[in-house]
Amino acid sequence: MLSRKNQNILREGAVQSLMRVLADADCDVLRVGSGKVCYPVVVDGEEGYVMLTVSIPKGSDGEEFDGDAEAEAYKVEVAAKAEKAEEKAKAKAAKIAKDKAKREKDE
Repeated sequence: MLSRKNQNILREGAVQSLMRVLADADCDVLRVGSGKVCYPVVVDGEEGYVMLTVSIPKGSDGEEFDGDAEAEAYKVEVAAKAEKAEEKAKAKAAKIAKDKAKREKDE
């Protein structure tokens, strides 16, 4: 695990890199905290901000953070949500077809 000193050095370097990338993309980057930057946006005439936070994860329950495991867990979660949404869409389509058939029969 990284020492606090190295965490701070890594965080600052990442924030500086992020600020350079955003500035190169013509974003008006604002530093709003030790590990936070934001930039203004306009969507459909509405103004707002995007805030990005750089953090150095430590892990939990005595185990170090495992980025690969986190990415895999997220991938599984997204796939499960997509499958559930697909099943819901199929059930809805089946219900619509059933209701349509019933209405045609009643006429």
